Amino acid sequence: MSSIANPVPQPDMKRLDIYGPQGLRELLRTILRITQTSLSGKYAVHELLSAEDVLYPCEPTSRHSNEIDGEDFRPSSDGGWKEIAKDGSWVVSAGSIKHRVPCLGYVFQEAPSAAPFNQSEHLLPLERNMGALTQQDVRHPRALLGQLLQTREPIVLPDGTVINPPPLSIPGRKLVILGDTCDPWGMKEMSLGASLLVHEATNAYIPLEVDPQGPGKRESEDSIKERAMQRGHSTPRMAGEFARAIGAKRLVLNHFSSKFAPPPINSDQSESFEMNKRLGVMLEIERQASAAWGNGAAIAAYDLLSIDVLKHEVDSISNM
Repeated sequence: MSSIANPVPQPDMKRLDIYGPQGLRELLRTILRITQTSLSGKYAVHELLSAEDVLYPCEPTSRHSNEIDGEDFRPSSDGGWKEIAKDGSWVVSAGSIKHRVPCLGYVFQEAPSAAPFNQSEHLLPLERNMGALTQQDVRHPRALLGQLLQTREPIVLPDGTVINPPPLSIPGRKLVILGDTCDPWGMKEMSLGASLLVHEATNAYIPLEVDPQGPGKRESEDSIKERAMQRGHSTPRMAGEFARAIGAKRLVLNHFSSKFAPPPINSDQSESFEMNKRLGVMLEIERQASAAWGNGAAIAAYDLLSIDVLKHEVDSISNM
């Protein structure tokens, strides 16, 4: 949104919606004011407040010159923020997770959809009512089937036959993406059946046979877990345990400590030992999470990782 990166001004166009905890609105105002940054469009900040949080005002006198009104969301009875954003068939909700500072997790839920519609099953009643429909100025009766799929309103034919829309029997995909946390369990219910869970794994016990010079030389798995939790973070096993509890179909780990350097993309022979050690560490992190999860192979995320979550992999509602 910087006017430097976007030389063509669009001063009245809202280009960005930003969601976060209480205080985010004031933080962005302060940063933009101190840095004297000008933007090429408008942005809105939507704050997810607790029941006790004080509102940051959105009056014109308090807003940044590029800021427009945002929404303030209070939690529902279960402590989460429901349907804070919608885009097409997707709805975004959020929940509070424990960290050293206020932190959030987000649930992206796709609406359920219908199985392929077999129009041939309904051609006979349409043909039977062709004359009566023509008298009602319905010139193309078969087009009613397309209307049925769009409006999802039953069609009542002149002879009383009712054609119902196909049931929404295919549940939508659910993506659960957590921020930094040592305890995401407050989001368990809203995360159930996740197609994909992204969970941090900042600290991990690495056995000496994997990394002879690693922290496993002087620390136990329990002590590393305790230290991680004290700092508001998780281990691979903690991520796997949460994935198991919510029935996640995929588990992706992220936010690794700088002690766990990723394997280099390009390496020559002199780097092969270091590359193999780094790879072994990441495989061990994946192994620990997978063992606790018990439903597949966890993936340690890396830059530009892409994961496909296809609709046909989701169970039908009748089988859930």
